[in-house]
Amino acid sequence: MRLSDELKNEIFALASQLLDVIDFAGSIERTLFEQHGQSDLTLNDLQALSNVSDDAQDLYRRLSGLMAGIARDDIQTATAKMNLLRQSATSGSNRIAAFLQSIREVQQFWRLS
Repeated sequence: MRLSDELKNEIFALASQLLDVIDFAGSIERTLFEQHGQSDLTLNDLQALSNVSDDAQDLYRRLSGLMAGIARDDIQTATAKMNLLRQSATSGSNRIAAFLQSIREVQQFWRLS
C-alpha cells in the first residue's frame, strides 16, 4: 500500500522532532551527570531524562516499523497498520510538548545549559 506524500511528510517531521527530543534529553542527562554526578539528589532526574529518551525512541521505532510494514504488506494488513500509524502519530505529536517540558524542568532546576 502506498503512503500519501502528506502522511509521509507528517511522519518524517514527527520523527525529526523525536530525534531532537532524544538528543536534548541525552545532552541534559550527560551534563547533569558530569556536573553533579549520580547521587540521591540527581538520581530521579537522571532517570526521568532516560525515560523521556526511551519513550521517544520507542515511538520513533513504532512509527518507522509501521511505515515499513504498510509499504510491504497486503492491503488488509496495511490498512490496519495505517490506522495504528495515524493513532501513533497523533499520540506522538501530543507527547512532544510533554517530553520537552520534562527536559526543560530538569534543565532549569539544575541550571544547566
